[in-house]
Amino acid sequence: MEEVNRYKQQLEEAKKLSDTVLKYSKAVREKSTTKQVLLLRQYGSAKKLQKACYECCSKLNRIKQSINESNSKLEQFMISKEMQCSKCWGLGTEQKALYVRDRGSPEQRIIQAIDCPACKGKGKISYQINEESEALIRQLIEFCKSLDFILDTSIVCMRNLIKALGGDDE
Repeated sequence: MEEVNRYKQQLEEAKKLSDTVLKYSKAVREKSTTKQVLLLRQYGSAKKLQKACYECCSKLNRIKQSINESNSKLEQFMISKEMQCSKCWGLGTEQKALYVRDRGSPEQRIIQAIDCPACKGKGKISYQINEESEALIRQLIEFCKSLDFILDTSIVCMRNLIKALGGDDE
């Protein structure tokens, strides 16, 4: 949930930035120096505004990549009905410290690999899901695909705004 809130905040920042760039572009077209100066007050200069746009583009790309990774995991889950064990990170084993003392020697700490109790050494946990849950997961997958399209569009718009500011698309 924390990740979703962070994405939401970054998307709101991107919207605010794109609104500022659009207003700035309009002020440039109107040759209104006063409006330009007022809009650049927060950033300091057109170059710094352009840099903020580049950073925003990078953030949008990272959000898009993360959503695509999550979507791939959901699609894989729908096929196999298994998820990687979160306790052992899919390794199937955990490390446990044992303390051993040999005749008269000091106690020694030995690390031993044991089967993960959550997944019983498989590295994956199988789930049984009902039809309603399956339908919700499929809707979530479709929503992620729609979000991917929206992010693509936002990235293209942000690149166009960068060009409008006189920058090159990186």
